[in-house]
Amino acid sequence: MPSDQVTRCPHCQAVFRVAPESLAQAQGWLRCGQCQGVFDSTGLTVPWASEPEVLTERMDLKAFLKEEDRGASPASAPVAEVSDELLSFEQALATFPGRPPEMPASDAVSVMNPSTLSEAPSPPVASHGGRRQVRMWGLGLVLLALFQLVWASRSTWLQMPWITETAQAGCARGGCRLPAWRGPDLLKIDSSHFVRVDKGYRLEWSLRSVSAWPLHMPAMELTLRDEAGSLLVRRVLTPSEMAAPPRLEPGQGWEGVLLLQVADAPDLPVSGYHLLAFYP
Repeated sequence: MPSDQVTRCPHCQAVFRVAPESLAQAQGWLRCGQCQGVFDSTGLTVPWASEPEVLTERMDLKAFLKEEDRGASPASAPVAEVSDELLSFEQALATFPGRPPEMPASDAVSVMNPSTLSEAPSPPVASHGGRRQVRMWGLGLVLLALFQLVWASRSTWLQMPWITETAQAGCARGGCRLPAWRGPDLLKIDSSHFVRVDKGYRLEWSLRSVSAWPLHMPAMELTLRDEAGSLLVRRVLTPSEMAAPPRLEPGQGWEGVLLLQVADAPDLPVSGYHLLAFYP
């Protein structure tokens, strides 16, 4: 009958004894009863040194009494054999790394079916600090996305009257002024005139803001064409050249007049013009 085996847990260094039938059933896989770690015991077992059998033999009483005077001890031989086997066992244990802690052999190991073992280790559980950091990063990304959405749609929400009224009331209490922004689609030229005068041309216009928020004063582009629609002159008029105010308040209108002279060709065959408000 195969003898029991001795093995050591590679995780906690616990030493325990296991039956060969259990090893064969589990195909060498064991679970440590100390740390509950699962390991393959292949190559990690040594035979268990059983207690030696003391053989009793018939002996001659007279011969025994004669040998007694010589100081011979009949039990010395078995004791020596037991000591040798214990020494072999200790040497076998010395091949394992570390020093084994003492523990009951009955509670040291439980046999598992290899099919129930998990091939991959369980993923580490995130610490409380790590989860909090992930939540903070997620919140920051959400706020950044909301800010980008609000900024991209500012031309829409800046035209809401309640937003303008709230901002104006806050600035009135704090002694500030609403900042102007650019809204070319919210500028309307109500009327314009381009007529010839003695020394050149006279340009008149009426510009109005339809925005609920203050707007920067735009530039004006004047285009002159002949009867065939060909381009004659294109000129950009800056706010400083037009003596315009720096900004237009919500619903504010502004009328401008400008005298123009064409030095190179004073008698241009101008038959049409186009005036455009834009931000350069």
